[in-house]
Amino acid sequence: MLRPGPSRSTGQVLPAAELDQGLLVRQAAKFDDAGPGGSIVCELANGRCLRMSPSAFWLYAELQRGSAPAQIAEAIEHRFGQRVSAEEIATACAGLLERIRDESQRVAQATRRRYAFRVRLVPERIVARLAGRLTWLISGPMLALWALGVAASAFLFARAGTSAVDAGSLNLGATVIAAYLIYLIAPVGHELGHAAACSRFGVGAGDIGFAVYFIFPAVYCDVTRAWLLPRRQRVVVDVAGMLFEAAVGAIFSAVGVIFRAPVFLVASFMVLGNLLIALNPLGRFDSYWALSDAFGISDLSKQRSSFLRQRAVSYVGIRRVVIACYTGLTVFVLGWYFYTAARLAEPFAERFKVAAVAMSHNFEAGRPLAGLRDLIGISPGVLMLVILLYRLGRIVPPVFRKIVRARNAELAGPPRRPAPGQ
Repeated sequence: MLRPGPSRSTGQVLPAAELDQGLLVRQAAKFDDAGPGGSIVCELANGRCLRMSPSAFWLYAELQRGSAPAQIAEAIEHRFGQRVSAEEIATACAGLLERIRDESQRVAQATRRRYAFRVRLVPERIVARLAGRLTWLISGPMLALWALGVAASAFLFARAGTSAVDAGSLNLGATVIAAYLIYLIAPVGHELGHAAACSRFGVGAGDIGFAVYFIFPAVYCDVTRAWLLPRRQRVVVDVAGMLFEAAVGAIFSAVGVIFRAPVFLVASFMVLGNLLIALNPLGRFDSYWALSDAFGISDLSKQRSSFLRQRAVSYVGIRRVVIACYTGLTVFVLGWYFYTAARLAEPFAERFKVAAVAMSHNFEAGRPLAGLRDLIGISPGVLMLVILLYRLGRIVPPVFRKIVRARNAELAGPPRRPAPGQ
């Protein structure tokens, strides 16, 4: 599921004469979160979402309707009792237009950094048709039926045990390849679940495509418009994909047990592995969005960064406890990951050295096929290492620059207040 966060727009209005077509508002709704202050979330024509204060949105809407700066100044005086000149409005609008353009580009760049590769598989209009026909699956009775089906599938598998797989006639390589091709149905069903939930609540989903998230291949569905929904409905959108995928996995498991087809059982285990990844709240997977929406913390990852830098977070009460626990879990998992990576680095390097030396000897001894076999054997590890280093190079420097800028701002302190008469 692809759901970039709504960026926060500061300022007041945009001049209609200079307004880019991509910045026109398609639809808007009150943003439902538990943070301080109220805001309006707007879907722009370019597909991105911005948050504005109610007064800024009102002024923005006035300009989009074609109101001139003088008319807006008159409306402000009538509505708020504040006199503002048309020149002041025009100056403020010019600066705001530049900031919104920069913010829109920043969101696009952040998405590109997060996904090393993206390609559209199913266009938005086809997704809308499919999702519209699946909305009946997003209901209380159907969810209960799904839970019953998953439980029945697990019961069948537990009863069958190892007898469901004939190990003697199993061709491991062919079975895994065929199972993976069958498994690909599950991620598509996962994303259709998100799209169906959006359609049920009256907002459309975007296209479905293939992407590489960090270094992991994934199928995505653009559900940015879910920000227009209330929190409870956003949680349904978040979990609908996992429910659809769990149902597909249950069907795979049941078919594998009933018809003694190991390929479907292997596919069901692949589905289970993908669901475990989706349940990881530390990455921007479904459980992250569900946790964020359930507690009304729209910027959970940013709050985690603020907590780590010992800066004030924007939430109080139970939400502050959630942010603290989330931060602690992140530190623990990352520490465990780097500890494990450090322990595995030496044996991995040793195996790589042995394979490289064997490959060199085979080529020098006139055994090119053996050398080529050694090269193919170490290529996946080298490729994964190169991709990992490339992605870290794209992600770590921007994060480091943000931390340095924040630290420098803290060291500089607040600006000096001039004395009277200066």
